Amino acid sequence: MEQHIVYCSGPMFTAGDLWEQQKLATALESIGYLTYLPQRDGIEVGRVMQLLNYPQIASEIGQAAMSIVRKVVFSLDVYQLLARCDCVVFNLDGRVPDEGSVVETSLAYAAGKPIVIYKTTPVTFLAGQDNPMIEGLSTTWMNHGTIPDVIQALQEQIKAHKKHKYDFRPPVGLKHVIEVGHEVADPTGDLRKILTKIISATDGDTALKDTKALLRWAKTSKAYKAAFGDQATWKNARGRHVSAPL
Repeated sequence: MEQHIVYCSGPMFTAGDLWEQQKLATALESIGYLTYLPQRDGIEVGRVMQLLNYPQIASEIGQAAMSIVRKVVFSLDVYQLLARCDCVVFNLDGRVPDEGSVVETSLAYAAGKPIVIYKTTPVTFLAGQDNPMIEGLSTTWMNHGTIPDVIQALQEQIKAHKKHKYDFRPPVGLKHVIEVGHEVADPTGDLRKILTKIISATDGDTALKDTKALLRWAKTSKAYKAAFGDQATWKNARGRHVSAPL
């Protein structure tokens, strides 16, 4: 079987969410697919937010760092969706769709990638149907309630898409976002090393040092500035601009 990389899109906020997403990824991997699972392979924003509570980190620096982290996390997922993964399994379980997963799946849809929707719950938007703007993302207008059905549908979608392969060419702004995402994904790159150090910091002094390194990276990265602007200042929580001392 030709090897494909599946983006596992879905909620990841509860223990049940994490378990179900891992279960989907494990099943796909067991038959030869590679997977990108954000909860396992991405950047943990929550951990960075915890680190900003250290008193050694000035509020201006902390807020500036979070502004950058949010953008690079966004860039990483966009890169994985549009430049690395070639298909998506969208977990639509639950009472309402996860908004981040809807955006991820919509990006993949616009790029012409195979998408399969996994849903076991009978809860629907209206009269037994989901919102058509979500249901239509699968192109088949079908949900699949078991993992074997998801795998079979994904294989069929991949085969069907080979007949009309779409050459996705991102516009300039999106191209730069993808470039930033590639930097985040590169385990040998400076950005990933900085983020890893921040996440693994055990004390405020270490976190402060690595947070400042992140700010310096943002001010020197051509891709970041092209994607998000040359931000010598960042908005604080009240919308006021603050300088970020290095």
